[in-house]
Amino acid sequence: MNKQSRLWFFRATPTLVINCIFPVCFMTSCADRGLDFGSFMRGSCQVMSVGGGKTTYGTGFCVESFDGILTNYHVIEEGDTIYVKHYSSNKWYECENRAFSESDDLCLIKPLGQYENPFLPMRKSSAVSLGETVYTVGNIDNLGLSLGRGIVSSRYKSLSYRGKVNSFIQTDIEIYDGCSGGPLINASGEVIGMMTFRLSLGYNSFVPGVSFAIPWETIEHFCEGF
Repeated sequence: MNKQSRLWFFRATPTLVINCIFPVCFMTSCADRGLDFGSFMRGSCQVMSVGGGKTTYGTGFCVESFDGILTNYHVIEEGDTIYVKHYSSNKWYECENRAFSESDDLCLIKPLGQYENPFLPMRKSSAVSLGETVYTVGNIDNLGLSLGRGIVSSRYKSLSYRGKVNSFIQTDIEIYDGCSGGPLINASGEVIGMMTFRLSLGYNSFVPGVSFAIPWETIEHFCEGF
């Protein structure tokens, strides 16, 4: 009997049951020298969506020129109330959903009240080279923000996702539950995309080192109308 492999796309959203903790660590290399990793963390935030008896966690970030926090739509789509928490804060702030695109899996949310989040600079992902060192910030299982590092494996990978064919940046950074919506950052500290999903061969069977990010061009097009 011939066995056929099926490819499954799993979004990096959290489950309700925490089975284990996945620490993110890496060795410092020459490419890391002079980078302000603290700015990566300060420009990012934890995202929480509550509703329908379910709590979902993800990651978000702020970029220059846009008034709000960017994250994946699938992080907040099932919730009635959205909250964010800054890297250096212990307080959750309620947010309003300003705009979203279900097919692009993008959402712009805005905290209510006094909330300040530093901006991360942005850059066109077309300027990214294969093999270039990249970083991401993720809220793994809502344990707080942590930093991951990898390389660009493919600049434009066309995939069918949420009923639409889009281009994605492929990276070998391993992402886990709660990492959806985190920034993909180049070696100059500039945002080039948004971490969105990982590849799986079946239910709960993930392929190590195959993750995908929405490129900045798609995010910028989404934000052009407001």
